[in-house]
Amino acid sequence: MRFLERFSRIDVAIVVFAVPAALMAVGLATAHGRPLALTVLVLIAGSFLLRRQSTWCATSIVAASVVLRLSYIGLGYSTQVDHARNAAARVATGLSPYGVLLSSATAPPEPYVYGPLGLLWWQPGVIVELVAAIAVMVVLVACRSWLTLALYAGLPFGVYLTTTGVNDYSPGFLILSAMLLLRSRPVLGAAVLAVAAGIKPYAFAWFLPAMGFAGPSAAAMLVGATTFLWSPLLVWGPGGFVQSVRLSAEVHPVPENALNLPLLRWIAVPLWGAGLFIRRWDHMVLLGSIVFCAYLFLDRWASLGYWLAVIPAAGVALEERWSRHNPPMPT
Repeated sequence: MRFLERFSRIDVAIVVFAVPAALMAVGLATAHGRPLALTVLVLIAGSFLLRRQSTWCATSIVAASVVLRLSYIGLGYSTQVDHARNAAARVATGLSPYGVLLSSATAPPEPYVYGPLGLLWWQPGVIVELVAAIAVMVVLVACRSWLTLALYAGLPFGVYLTTTGVNDYSPGFLILSAMLLLRSRPVLGAAVLAVAAGIKPYAFAWFLPAMGFAGPSAAAMLVGATTFLWSPLLVWGPGGFVQSVRLSAEVHPVPENALNLPLLRWIAVPLWGAGLFIRRWDHMVLLGSIVFCAYLFLDRWASLGYWLAVIPAAGVALEERWSRHNPPMPT
């Protein structure tokens, strides 16, 4: 028997989560005066004790991750959620949110580059992203995607950024939900995917693979819902959105978190087109994920938060493929 065959996916998942989670908990307690974070150590111990009851073990991991995320409240700030709210305030005065640099009391001016639906979506504030992060973990438990859960629950920057204002958790939840729904309720799944793209345009990466997999009815829903959700551009003008994208590149002059090979990012276009010929669910999810990563991470600048949008769906597909080709050994 090979060494790795002695361990189940849940065993590996516990370790993948426990190491960074324990380090974060100790750091929060000692360096930031957040002793509540030490309860994470108890929950980690509980996950080891419950490792033969995988659902309860995973629930303990989720609980520990939530405690960590709450313990980071007030320790960081990102402008993304507040920036969307500032853009919405501009719309309330009758002006377009696109094509201009929007001033902020907490950061340099920047353009609004998200979808029209984002102007409403983030009005409640960062609580939207915290709830979405928890919802992603609940869905991963339901899918029994233990390794993806461990990575998502314990990824240090993913935990830390949850309550700072980074806005990639809710699109990630919607993309994951859409991918799962496309299997059994393709029209509903297509509608959810259109909503994700109406919030953050990077969800378009899964559109053509979804059309190829789910067929004409889903394609019609994607086109119709997207037309409706982006219809405000008919009033504001599509040129304003294009201008915002251009201004965004100027706001981030220093390469960061990306490979800085912008010419190669256009390989995503033929890959995206190939999605129309996709017929398998895991191929749809993974091709969309590849298009997403190629277009964003081959660019000059990328946000770390982008990973939070792609890891859940891609992880579920990869674990399902692994389970299909490597069934558990009989006991």
